[in-house]
Amino acid sequence: MGKRFVTEFAATLQPEYLETITRNFFASQGFSMVQYKGEYVWRKGTGLVTAPQFIKLGYINGVVRIEAWLKGPFGGEMGLTGFVGAIPKSMLKGVVDNLIGLLRQPPVQTGPIPQPPVQPQIRQ
Repeated sequence: MGKRFVTEFAATLQPEYLETITRNFFASQGFSMVQYKGEYVWRKGTGLVTAPQFIKLGYINGVVRIEAWLKGPFGGEMGLTGFVGAIPKSMLKGVVDNLIGLLRQPPVQTGPIPQPPVQPQIRQ
């Protein structure tokens, strides 16, 4: 309890593309940007039915950093492991795994589309 899930990996996508992907992803998952304890994070839920979910995303010097946690029953933070809150933790872990998959995709190729080689025609 009290320990955020944290992962870092090298970004293969341009920062503008990363931002577009993350905004669309979070909107599709029902998250909204909020300020939480002095930092901007993505939040889902109010705590009435399940624990509020938080994801913090950062990008600096070609490295993506993701932090994820749930708000605990007594106001603290819960990471994504452990027995207490196992179902909401596994739900948030699935969201984080999907986000990581999106952000680790190979960059989109731009430029001319390669054409297959032209086969010489044989005249008879």
